[in-house]
Amino acid sequence: MKGGRLNDIVDYNLRERILPKCLKDFARLADRCLHSNPKQRPTMAEVVACLEYVLALQKKATSMTSAHKRLKSLELYFDTVGGEIRILRRFEFGTISAATENFSDDNKIARCSFGPSMYKGRLRNGQGITIAKPYSNSKYQDYRNEVSLLVKLEHENMIQLLGYSIQGTQVFLVYELAVCASLDGLIFDSECTLLDWNKRKKIILGVASVLFYLHQHDVIHGNVTPGNILLDESFHPKLSDFALARCLAINKADRIEMDAIRGTSGYMAPELRQANRMSTKADVYSFGVLIMETITGCSMYQWIYVQDIWTNWLEGTCSNIKDPRIDADSSSITKFVHIGFLCVQEDAADRPTMEEVVSMLTNSSSLTLPTPKRTFITEKSPYIPKRLLSGWTLHSHEFESHDFDSIAVEEFINELRPR
Repeated sequence: MKGGRLNDIVDYNLRERILPKCLKDFARLADRCLHSNPKQRPTMAEVVACLEYVLALQKKATSMTSAHKRLKSLELYFDTVGGEIRILRRFEFGTISAATENFSDDNKIARCSFGPSMYKGRLRNGQGITIAKPYSNSKYQDYRNEVSLLVKLEHENMIQLLGYSIQGTQVFLVYELAVCASLDGLIFDSECTLLDWNKRKKIILGVASVLFYLHQHDVIHGNVTPGNILLDESFHPKLSDFALARCLAINKADRIEMDAIRGTSGYMAPELRQANRMSTKADVYSFGVLIMETITGCSMYQWIYVQDIWTNWLEGTCSNIKDPRIDADSSSITKFVHIGFLCVQEDAADRPTMEEVVSMLTNSSSLTLPTPKRTFITEKSPYIPKRLLSGWTLHSHEFESHDFDSIAVEEFINELRPR
């Protein structure tokens, strides 16, 4: 060690795995422990403190190296995944920072769902963009998953991915400018009067249309919430945040058995919350909650009694529960509430498909709709006032993630073609 030839006595398998500084610190500690004079040897407390310090230093270095390798791999993936379908542009971080005025609060889009913070910005050439700023628990597989789908799928009510930016160990996704605001930022703002009934109907129909499109291609969105519905200046809805999307085609089944789940509390279907089962019917359930919130103007945690909504629907007095900011005929509101209740039935088998939902929403004839079962009004229902909640995880990012098989995703998206 004194001759500077420490590597000569270190196991070959350890040389490339441990920092040289950490190796020297370990060796110095061992040398002190073997000192011929007992008084010169460290106490066990000193030994433990030294080991903890060196191990922490090694852990930090390993983490940084691993993150760097993942970033380089992710960058290469972004550069090649588009192929002939869509070319992804790499933006300099300074460019997107300037476009959002250093991610100022004025450019932040109000959201209350799982996922990154969204910012609107404008490039020097005048092009508007939307940027997803990563959250603390962001996973690289989420980025691969989202990019894999967005470069292959294309729908007028789906946000379009333009490119990405990498700063340090953070990855920012850059989308087309589709933002006047997010849906939750408008319907849950009691002073906002921008959304009349016609606009809300258009939003509901647009979301139903894009979910039907995804399900046709065996894709489950997995996190349909008002916070993930972005609106352009004409209030056309754009579905965003595909980090939790899953592909049924990979499993060749009608549902996916998840090892662990993530999602937004209150929007997750019972079978997903209780049995980790994800299917297209989970999106249907979330869509039903979205219908109810769009009509009432209240979030699920503000609904004091769902029984009131149910009773008013049965009695044909849905005007009593509609958002007072909208002026709509009772029959139209009643029909949408009816469809919403069909979507949030507890048993997935009882819920309609998104194809059936679109048909019900767009059919102007006096088509008789099925009667929803009352099973959604149970003790396990998510529609519980916030003050009565106990033991609920309100922030979806606290759920654990099960990384998806990236190879399977890539094999799947090679078969997908945009419509």
